[in-house]
Amino acid sequence: MNWRSHSVSEYSYGRIPIVTRSIVMTSTTDKIKGTANEIIGKSKQAVGKSVGNESLQGEGIAQEVKGQAQNLKGDAKKALKDGVDKA
Repeated sequence: MNWRSHSVSEYSYGRIPIVTRSIVMTSTTDKIKGTANEIIGKSKQAVGKSVGNESLQGEGIAQEVKGQAQNLKGDAKKALKDGVDKA
């Protein structure tokens, strides 16, 4: 992997260089992860319901809501990017 393809910051601690990197998640990445979390959440709910495990159903609901929030975040990023691109 080419570390320079991402945002890279270099610091120095004494003589030891410290390299950090940050990866910016795009709206597409957020939407993919959100959809995956929604699917997994719905699956957990179904399995929890079929075996009578309320805890698993609750985990599924939480994960589905997390996925919905990630999708909304992706939509917001895309709308912001589209608005900036038009300006």
